[in-house]
Amino acid sequence: LTDTRRVGKSAVYADKAGDVVEILEHPALDTLHTPNPWQDHTEFMASLYLSGEFAGNLYLVPVKPDGWQDGQPIYLQILMPQYVRVIPDPVTMIGGYTFGRNRADVEQFGPNDLWHKKLKENVWNPYYGVSPIQSLLIEADIDAASATRDLAMWLNGARPDFMALLPPEVGSNQDVFDQFSASLNRDHRGPQNAGQFKVSNATQIVPLQFTPREMENALRIANYEHRVAMAYDFPVTMSKLNDASRA
Repeated sequence: LTDTRRVGKSAVYADKAGDVVEILEHPALDTLHTPNPWQDHTEFMASLYLSGEFAGNLYLVPVKPDGWQDGQPIYLQILMPQYVRVIPDPVTMIGGYTFGRNRADVEQFGPNDLWHKKLKENVWNPYYGVSPIQSLLIEADIDAASATRDLAMWLNGARPDFMALLPPEVGSNQDVFDQFSASLNRDHRGPQNAGQFKVSNATQIVPLQFTPREMENALRIANYEHRVAMAYDFPVTMSKLNDASRA
């Protein structure tokens, strides 16, 4: 059931398992239903999933509430993987773990005090797991930077689509330049003003051409999206409406 590469109907697994006894009441089920007082089952499982898919490591700490007795459910607390450090040991490999945002103020755990699950083995560092996105950090950063750049273009018009050439007789009049620029920004800046006409006396509007690098930007972003899909074993055709039949 834990093999995500072989997903099938539960009835198929049940038929292959033979006599299956359904357990309706058990402390373990209570723990999974309410892992801790601040998370329900859905939030808990989502946090585990995101920790593995993005950081490659899942850390769980069992916590016994005050007044805990044998047979009662325990709490399961998730440690955010970016704040967990492994303590290497020359004999047992792992001597323990530390957790804390500030290394000057950390909590220490023994090697058996928490459960560490690796999404995938890390061939560069055996103490930690690795996630698919870690092999695409550069592409992810470029994609984020490109999206920020495109947003800035829409918001502040950093990349003009045209140039306005004023007559030579007003070339030295800064006030005219400022007024004309303010008029352009007011009437044409932002996506809501796309396609507006500009009427002015003796002013030439010259459209600007996009550079080859800017024209290649869309292709580059599509290539990065393809790489991310491949890293997570997601068929890229499933994300495109025109490829629905192939998907």
